[in-house]
Amino acid sequence: MIEGVRKETSQEDAEQWNERGCSQLMIYQDSWRLDELEKAVECFTRAVTLTPEGHPGMPICLDNLGSSYTDRYRRLGELADLEKSIECNNRAVALTPEGHADMPLHLGNLGSSYTDRYRRLGELADLEKSIECKTRALTLTSEGHPDMPDRLGNLGSSYSDRYRRLGELSDLEKSIECFTRAVTLTSEGHPVMPDRLGSLGLSYTDRYRRLGELTDLEKSIECFTRAVILTSEGHPHMPFRLNNLGTSYLDLYRRLGELTDLEKSIECTTRAVTLTSEGHPDMPGYLGNLGASYTDRYRRLGELADLEKAIKCNSRALTLTPDGHPDISAQHYYCARSFLYQYQRSGAPADLHSSLTSFRAASQLLTGAPHHKFKHALGWANLAFAQHCLSPLEAYQTAIDLLPQFIWLGATSKQRYQDLSTAKNLASGACLTAIQSSQHSLALEWLEHARCVVWSQSLMLRSPLDQLRLSYPSLATKLDSIANQLQTLSIEGQGSQLATSSLLSAEQAGRQRRSLAMDYQSLLTETRQLAGFEGFLQPVKADALLSAAHHGPIVVINCHKDQCDALIILPHHSQVRHLALPNFTEQKARRALSDLEESLRQKGLRQRGVSLLLKPTRRPEYSMGPVLESLWRDIVHPVLDCLGYTHGTPRQPLPHITWCPTGPLSFLPLHAAGDYSQPCLRVFHYVISSYTPTTSALLAHTPSSLNRNSRVLAIGQAATPGCNPLPGTIQELALIRAHAQNMGEYTQLTGYQATTAAVLDAMEHHDWVHLACHAHQNVSDPTKSGFYLHDGTLDLSAINRRSFKNKGLAFLSACQTATGDDELPDEAIHLASGMLMAGYPSVIATMWSVVDEDAPFVADKVYAQLMKDGKIGNGEAGRALHDAVAGLREKRSNDNTVHAPSVENTENELSDIDSFAPGGPLTDKETNACLTATVTYNPYGQPYKLKGKAWQAVTEAVNKDTRRQLSTDTIKRKVNTCIKLHTGKLPPRTRFSGGESQIFHSQIDHIRGQIEAAEQKKAEKAEERSVRTERAESAGQAACQAALETFARAANPSRTTSTPSSPSSDPLNLSDQIAEALNNANQTEHLRHNELLDALHTNSNQVAQLAKSMETAAQAQLETTRLLVGFIVQGSSQLEQSSEAPSHHKPPTPSSEAPPRKRRATRAHPSV
Repeated sequence: MIEGVRKETSQEDAEQWNERGCSQLMIYQDSWRLDELEKAVECFTRAVTLTPEGHPGMPICLDNLGSSYTDRYRRLGELADLEKSIECNNRAVALTPEGHADMPLHLGNLGSSYTDRYRRLGELADLEKSIECKTRALTLTSEGHPDMPDRLGNLGSSYSDRYRRLGELSDLEKSIECFTRAVTLTSEGHPVMPDRLGSLGLSYTDRYRRLGELTDLEKSIECFTRAVILTSEGHPHMPFRLNNLGTSYLDLYRRLGELTDLEKSIECTTRAVTLTSEGHPDMPGYLGNLGASYTDRYRRLGELADLEKAIKCNSRALTLTPDGHPDISAQHYYCARSFLYQYQRSGAPADLHSSLTSFRAASQLLTGAPHHKFKHALGWANLAFAQHCLSPLEAYQTAIDLLPQFIWLGATSKQRYQDLSTAKNLASGACLTAIQSSQHSLALEWLEHARCVVWSQSLMLRSPLDQLRLSYPSLATKLDSIANQLQTLSIEGQGSQLATSSLLSAEQAGRQRRSLAMDYQSLLTETRQLAGFEGFLQPVKADALLSAAHHGPIVVINCHKDQCDALIILPHHSQVRHLALPNFTEQKARRALSDLEESLRQKGLRQRGVSLLLKPTRRPEYSMGPVLESLWRDIVHPVLDCLGYTHGTPRQPLPHITWCPTGPLSFLPLHAAGDYSQPCLRVFHYVISSYTPTTSALLAHTPSSLNRNSRVLAIGQAATPGCNPLPGTIQELALIRAHAQNMGEYTQLTGYQATTAAVLDAMEHHDWVHLACHAHQNVSDPTKSGFYLHDGTLDLSAINRRSFKNKGLAFLSACQTATGDDELPDEAIHLASGMLMAGYPSVIATMWSVVDEDAPFVADKVYAQLMKDGKIGNGEAGRALHDAVAGLREKRSNDNTVHAPSVENTENELSDIDSFAPGGPLTDKETNACLTATVTYNPYGQPYKLKGKAWQAVTEAVNKDTRRQLSTDTIKRKVNTCIKLHTGKLPPRTRFSGGESQIFHSQIDHIRGQIEAAEQKKAEKAEERSVRTERAESAGQAACQAALETFARAANPSRTTSTPSSPSSDPLNLSDQIAEALNNANQTEHLRHNELLDALHTNSNQVAQLAKSMETAAQAQLETTRLLVGFIVQGSSQLEQSSEAPSHHKPPTPSSEAPPRKRRATRAHPSV
């Protein structure tokens, strides 16, 4: 009896201590006095101690104690308090029965503690646990419950954190939806409204930085402004809200360039720093953001004091950030930027060394988001490459090592493809760096490891584990099971709806995928620690790649903006052979691709069975001839000459060569290259060509044989719903059936039989497959590219879900089946690569369209040869296609539009030649002579307005210069073709966001409109010029010289890096000076057009930077706008020549910084 009284008294004491603790916590939240928080912790501790085990009041006491530890951690930053909080909250959840009313509260607070630990240590597992707890808490909360806004806000914070870590846009959309609902459910005047507005503002900021929509930035500023207004002076969250508002003003300044926005940013962030106590965990973040604002003002105004303040803020922020903190990488990056600007001003090697050291630290730390570290590594590599003083090899190696962490298996394939846009220049830059260091084997490795990343990851998941299964069967079984699940889950999309009925299932699917990715990596690490498996599923080294040349040379071509290089692998050779191709560049490849696409469009050859007769237009005709001749002259012929194939008569039988082009060169028909004005200067006269997306794809060399037990599947769609009819497919399949009668089993699915499910199932049970149908390339989502069948599309994602074994040939007799995504040219995102990945070692596919009546002829010849030999895999498929297309050429010798399929282990020939009769094709020299003479007779870049006598004068000038009798029609056609090609195509600009680019293009369109309107006043302008005085002419020449000097400084900012210089030489800060100089020159209308044009040509590799100044200069007088747009039109052909020469690399001047970091506090809500 006495014992029972004691227990009852003890519990009464516990409840009193718990109530006192709640009171102290409320006092603390009102006064923010630390001593009140300490009293609350002490009271809750006594309450837990006095509560008997198993008592129903224990969970709430533990929850309150955990919440008080959380508050103390957020105040003092002691990691021990956070660990205690998680321990208490975990116990509270474990002791609470399912269905109890307090379960959502305990789960929410546990989730908040995991959020805090993730933000401190950066462990993704903590973030996943946080989202799991908060999602469960929200699911258990009924609509209309007063805690619903709190739980929505807390879940939104974790979605925002995960977006910043993994970059999945769906997480960002979920966070905005959560915060928006939380704000809507919160009444005006509620004390938590500022917190919820701030959280919503942060997500709008993130979406602005991702998508570039100005409305999102305006919404973020509105939210942050309201949050600051609603926050009383002295409130501990005031610094946090001021910091957020300041960083949004910084974003607005970077978007619109208004100096007042930058001043507001500095004012807000300075106040945030001033109001924050020493030792506060948020102080480093505020200092880093303040340093970023000072850096931008230095770049704008050139005041050294601002740069010194930036360096001081960034250095102090780095010092205050504890080791292992996820933000320490960003702090190193901010320091790297500051030292870089200091070096550009002082030229001191010590500043450059400090910048490179900080870049290295920012990239190589273990903590931090992988995508941020990857970007820091790219910045490090670019700076080291530009300076030539330190080898960039380490930087590129770091970036390539980070690539699998950045593009990781835990993301969907769609997300990985989106993320790869950040890395699209990594492979070419790393390869060129290694080549310049004479490390050709390393160049081959890097080109292999940094290209086709998602494709290689999918192949890794499909890799056979036979050797591992023999030694460690249990481990192999686990790996195989996880790989199969990952392969399926990475293709499946996730919903972004917030309805609680779908929220949990979508979140569980994503969590399962990420958990499987971590388990898979853990098992790989475990396997690589076993004897004999140290290199298990590791990236392939050069020694192994050299063995891929089974049946002829492999030519890997690196396409860089400065030059191209060929890395040649020869059979039975132990070294990589290097061949420089300096006359071809990435820009030249893109122009060639544009010409090729326009030529195909004009001929109406964009899909099988369609050959449109387009109405005659005034547009110039585009020809494939110059493209094929350029490929022959600058790439293919030098390679064949290096291999000795062009010496003497062609070898018989023709040797086989496998091309592995990179970048935009991947879309150009190397197999059809040639000078078609000469009889025997075409690649197919010397070799049989095939393609491969990667060198390692050739390592799995398993020649397929066709015998009487083999099965051939043919799919035909002569009349697909919604598509043009393809009557040729009927004859095509009949011919295949005839060849297959004596060689294995033949199955045919046509019409309504050819459904997506039926075709996939049939592919499982057949060795070869032939698809004769329509196909398409999905630009917005490449994984949705596919074949049109009777009931829908058999897309790339569905094909990739299958893993076929021991397959043979896949013949894709459809259009664009080897056409990838031009935004990701190195990722092999097309149907042919999908068939390769699915298990077909040899694929015949198309780069563009197939003429319906030609397809049966080619298929007949290919199958006749292959089924006679019964083998593929040693180049036989390429040889059969080579011979088939040769027959088609002979059959259609009078038709100059012959073209045929082409992809890995295939061959194609294209003889679409459009000569400039009667003089024949013009050389580059003759083309330049045409343009030069045209400009001489019309300095405003509109040669198509020249009349008869003017064209006669141009003709005489050209023939005199070239010593060739070209007709006026020939010259006129060539000039108008060049003008049409380049009109409206501005130099590439990397410093504009999407919205700014639209504004800029609109401005240029406006300028062109002014030019057209001004033609009516041409006579008046001419009269005004005739009365100019000698004094005005002298003044105009002086002003023009000033403009030239300004342009020179803009184009060559690094010329003075060795000596102290003013930051006003930064090209991004010269727009006002350029506009003023041009305006002064224009006042006398005596601009020296040719001299200025020559100066711009000389500095053509910096034209992109001058585009910024052109926008400002658009407000100058009409004659100035004529000059600038005239340069765009006239100068592009000369720019084409000058851009092919290797350019000197200068220290990069970043136009945009890494986004300033903002902190969002996820509030715990203790029970009172």
